[in-house]
Amino acid sequence: MSLKEKIFYPFGQIGISLLNQALVLGILFYYSPPKGEGTVFVPVALAGLAITIGRFLDAIIDPLIAYLSDKTQSRFGRRIPYIAIGAPLLVIVFFFLWLPPSKYFNVGHFTNFIYLAVFTTLFWILFSVFTIPYTSLLPEIATTTKERIDLSTFVAVAMVVGMFIGGLGYNFLVKKSFIVMAIVLGIIAFICFCPVVLTIRERVKVSSEYSQIKIIPALLTTLKNKPYLIYLYSRFSFEFGWNLLAAGMSFMVVVIMGMAKENAGIIIIIPMVSALLSFPVINIISKKFGKKAIFNLTMLSISILLSSIFFIGKIELPISLKFQAYILMILMGPPFAGFLVLPNAIIADIIDYDEKLTGLRREGVYYGVQAFVIKVGVSLATFVAGLIMGYFGKNVGHDLGIRLLGPTAAFFIFIALIVFQFYPLEEKRETTAEPR
Repeated sequence: MSLKEKIFYPFGQIGISLLNQALVLGILFYYSPPKGEGTVFVPVALAGLAITIGRFLDAIIDPLIAYLSDKTQSRFGRRIPYIAIGAPLLVIVFFFLWLPPSKYFNVGHFTNFIYLAVFTTLFWILFSVFTIPYTSLLPEIATTTKERIDLSTFVAVAMVVGMFIGGLGYNFLVKKSFIVMAIVLGIIAFICFCPVVLTIRERVKVSSEYSQIKIIPALLTTLKNKPYLIYLYSRFSFEFGWNLLAAGMSFMVVVIMGMAKENAGIIIIIPMVSALLSFPVINIISKKFGKKAIFNLTMLSISILLSSIFFIGKIELPISLKFQAYILMILMGPPFAGFLVLPNAIIADIIDYDEKLTGLRREGVYYGVQAFVIKVGVSLATFVAGLIMGYFGKNVGHDLGIRLLGPTAAFFIFIALIVFQFYPLEEKRETTAEPR
C-alpha cells in the first residue's frame, strides 16, 4: 500500500459510519417516539416493519451489486465508478428520510409508513452501491496478514471516528431539528467520500474466465466455501443480536435512564472512545494470538456485558442510572474494538482461500453475500425490537420490552460465538505480498 492509500482509504468508512450511526440512533425514535417526546408519524411496530422492508429488499439486491462490481470493466476500474455514483445519491436520500409527508400535508400513518419503507429501501440500496465496492477494495490493496490487520485497524479507527461524529452530531444538532442534523451530517459524509474516489488505485483486472461466469454460478460457488459459511452464520447471529440493542438505544436512554433523547448520541460515543484506546492492543494481540482467538474473546465479552442491561435500575447501587450506563459503555469498548477490526481481516483470508480453490479474485461477491446476510440480520432485528417493545412496553413504568433487548441480544451473540468455533482456516504468517 502507498502512504496515500493508507491515509485516505479509511475516509470512506468515516462517511459510511456517521450516516449509519445517525440513522440507527434516530429513525425509529423519530417516527415513533415515546409519549411526550414528539409526534408519532408511524406506530412503533409498523415503523420497525417499514425499516425491515427497506433492509430486506436491499439485501436481496446486494449480491447483484457485488457481482456487477466484480465484472465491471472501465477506464476508472471495477469499484470506483460505483463509489462515485453512490456517494452523492446516498446523501440526498438520507436527507429526505427525515421529511415524512404528514409533517407538511394532511395525511395519516399509512402514508408515512409507505414513505418510510420506500426511502429506507432507497437509502440502503445506495448504501450498498457505495459500501460493497468500497469494502471489496481492502483485500486488493492490502495483501499480507500484517497489512490487512493494520488497514483493518485504520478502518476501525475511521469507523469509530464516524460513529463519534454521527453520535456527537446527533446529540447537538437534533436539539435544533432532525432536518438540520440530516443536512450537516450529510455534507460531512460527502466530503469524506471524495478522497476515496480521487486517491485509490485499483490493481486487479477482470479475468476473461470470470467475465463469462453468470451470477447464479458465481453465488453458488461462493456458498460452497466452508470457512465462509461458518463465518456467515456467526456474523448473522452477531449482527442480529447487536442491532436488537441498537434499535432500542434511544428508548433506553429516555425511558430507563431518564435522560433527554439527544443523550443517546453521548451514550454511543462512550464505547467508541473506549474502543479507540483499545485498538493498539487489539492489533498487537491479534497478530500474536490469532484473529480467531481474539474474535472469540470479543463475542464472549460482549455477550456477558449485554446481559447486564436488563438489571440497570433494578439493583440498588450507590451510583446513578446515568453512571451505571456510562460504566457499562466503557467496558463495552475493548471487545467492540475487536469486532470492528477483525471481520475485515478474516474475510480477506477467506477470499484468498477462495482464489486458491478457483483461481479467481471475487472480492465483490464475498462482500455482497456478507452484506446480504448482515442486512437480513439487521432488518429482522429492527422488526423484532419493534415487536418486543410494542408488546412488552416502551414507556416509563412499563419498560420491560426495552429491558429484554439486552439479554436477547446477548443470547444471539453467544450463539455466534458457538458457531465460530468451527471456523477452520489457520492463521497466515507471510510478511510479503505474493505476485498475482
